[in-house]
Amino acid sequence: MTLENIGHFKIDKKIGEGGMGEVYLAHDTSLQRQVAIKLLPERLCADENLRQRFLQEARSASALNHPNVCTIYEVGETGSGQPYICMEFLDGESLEKVISDNTSLPIPRICEIVRQIVTALCGAFEKRIVHRDLKPGNVSMNSQDVVKLLDFGLAKRLGMPTAVDDSTLDLNLTNEGRILGTPNYMSPEQALATEVDHRSDIFSVGVILYELITGSRPFSGDSIGQVINNIINQPVNPAIRLNPDVSQELDRIIRKCLEKDAVRRYQTPRDLLTDLENLDRGTINANNLSANLSGSQWTAELAGSPNNSDVFISYSALDDQSLSANEEGWISRFHRNLKVRLQQLAGREVHVYRPPKFDANDSVDANVLNEIPTAKSMLTIVSPPFVNSENCQKEVTSFVEGKSGDNSRIIKVVKTPVEDDQLANLSGSFDTIHDHEFYERDEETGRVLEFEESFGDDLKRRYYEKIYDVAHDINQTLSEAASKTAEIEVAGRKAFVAMTTSDVRQEYEIICRELTEQGFKIVPDKSLALEKSALEDEVAAYLEDCEFAVQLIGGNYGIVPENATNSLLELQSAQIRNWVAESDARQFIWIAKDLEATDERQQSFLDHIRTTDAASHQCDVIEGQVTLLKETLRRRLAENKSDSSDAHETSTVKQIYLICDGCDVDASAPLEDYLFDQGFEVLSTDFESASEEISELHRENLVCCDAVVIYYGAVRKNWVDIKLRDTLKAAGYGRSAPISNVGVYIAPPEDKRKERFKSHMATTIQQNGDAFAATDQLSAFLTQITQNG
Repeated sequence: MTLENIGHFKIDKKIGEGGMGEVYLAHDTSLQRQVAIKLLPERLCADENLRQRFLQEARSASALNHPNVCTIYEVGETGSGQPYICMEFLDGESLEKVISDNTSLPIPRICEIVRQIVTALCGAFEKRIVHRDLKPGNVSMNSQDVVKLLDFGLAKRLGMPTAVDDSTLDLNLTNEGRILGTPNYMSPEQALATEVDHRSDIFSVGVILYELITGSRPFSGDSIGQVINNIINQPVNPAIRLNPDVSQELDRIIRKCLEKDAVRRYQTPRDLLTDLENLDRGTINANNLSANLSGSQWTAELAGSPNNSDVFISYSALDDQSLSANEEGWISRFHRNLKVRLQQLAGREVHVYRPPKFDANDSVDANVLNEIPTAKSMLTIVSPPFVNSENCQKEVTSFVEGKSGDNSRIIKVVKTPVEDDQLANLSGSFDTIHDHEFYERDEETGRVLEFEESFGDDLKRRYYEKIYDVAHDINQTLSEAASKTAEIEVAGRKAFVAMTTSDVRQEYEIICRELTEQGFKIVPDKSLALEKSALEDEVAAYLEDCEFAVQLIGGNYGIVPENATNSLLELQSAQIRNWVAESDARQFIWIAKDLEATDERQQSFLDHIRTTDAASHQCDVIEGQVTLLKETLRRRLAENKSDSSDAHETSTVKQIYLICDGCDVDASAPLEDYLFDQGFEVLSTDFESASEEISELHRENLVCCDAVVIYYGAVRKNWVDIKLRDTLKAAGYGRSAPISNVGVYIAPPEDKRKERFKSHMATTIQQNGDAFAATDQLSAFLTQITQNG
């Protein structure tokens, strides 16, 4: 075919050709620039389906105003009715040519190329567009390594119907319409001709990354059928085996992209982009990869349904908007963190379903709305946008009116404060629900401070503590222990934890969390009245049903309610004192370490506690670290349990704290399994939470364990020495007695330091050979634990 002009475009030369188009270099005489003109071949113009597919490329790409997507300038038809697309001319070469030329690229450059591809997919994700034909031939790169994504001819918008035979065909059409070529970049769901979403593109990205890294495709074969079979059924040979320069972290990223099950892949391009950027910064490792490869992923955000899910998250799309294009939204981050913590508590895969929402109306598919009642629990993220959303209210109403069973519950997270009258339409659903507030008000200014990872260390710590609280609340609903019987028991066990001042708010939350884990409902579970008589009536009503009371005293005097001369804390203390005197109940009063109040009223209150209250046999006054209060509560609760008929069963289970480094998690798993099989409860090291939470859990484990085993594997001896010294600090964390059984388990790899290792603080347990097997040393150590105490 010979062309000279198409409208105001002067054709220069043909620069490419494929089954669905011929591409020409042209000159735009109006704007004086080079452009690329893509024409539908004349032989295909009579086929209306192919004409529409050709124009679909322009529609999809033009919806994406993105620096890594080839820009579409206009569409039209030639004088003979031949459709054309005018687009940005890319003066570079395709990745397909780079690969065919056997050009070896350094890994950092490969990762940057793929990062730009994924950035383009993030733009497509926001527009709900799936490319469905990602391959090296559709990726262009110029001399400055700027990447552009091409050919959206097979793209589709989620939620729009698509013919089955329009699924990704990484194939070429001949004149007769026969299919040639190999489907090397298809996802398993494409190969099976099932419904696809953005995770299909993520699989294709994994294939491209693998091929650039190793020089070979992950799934190949002598025929189309063999290639498809390998994509669907055969495991991929890890890239790290083919290229020794591939790090373990990069290998994990590739394998995660290439998971057969879409639920086990990255769930959004943003998740993959985060790990690629962390890899580039050197801040990614096996523990902060978006999700653990050995388990299912944190969310099925755009897949699946709420049908029989463990948790349905009801939220407003406005709360998931990020402040910048490269940031994860608050809801998405909350969802990811919650699922990680929830699965740690449950010890199993937990299906947390969050419906995709793409507009400010918060609309969801009608089928999703009908299936909401089948979810075991609902988590509502309350905020002004949420309460003003009619569709969010429909979700809550649907769940309440059609609950799936007695164990179903609504868990209420308050992201930002709302007034009671704003919840009027949902009052029947929310009246008796405890709030998990992810904010606090500054006492001096009244300003709302949201708990957020990026708002400073203190608010970050509070954020992760609240994540734990919510996860624990949900886990109680989902766990087997939360049966109808257990719910009745928990409903009857209440503990009064007095409202306190902001300077000991952290300690207050720690104690509330501790008692919740012990099975108690904490009251007051909402703010007390700030008028004296109303407050006293409320406190009396709460105390009536409680087993004991806890007060935490700081240096601040706090608020003085209306018609009162004493502070809120003093008023509660007086009523608790009277309640204890009239009943067999007990109270626990904790005073911050070395506390001397600057306010004379508060100092007078402290003096009264240290004299009058401390003299009561029904009162424990604890001064020091808050862990001392936790230990006292545990001891008193254990004493009470010893009077019950089932106490003997629970008291005989010994707890071993197995301390290992992240590099030894997999290697130490057989030892952990063996200890559990021998009847021990195994406390393990946390690697996925915030650093403050990890340290707190480490201290708690040292306080409550019966023995410690330190795993000496791939770590240095200095690390082992540090952990041994930690066992000596347990008393300072609130432990009532030294840890009498401490062992160092010496595992491969062998070195001279291990051969000479000796310690007066611990028993040495040597593993024989490369594989774990029980030894006489280990058996003797476990027998000693059983016999002690």
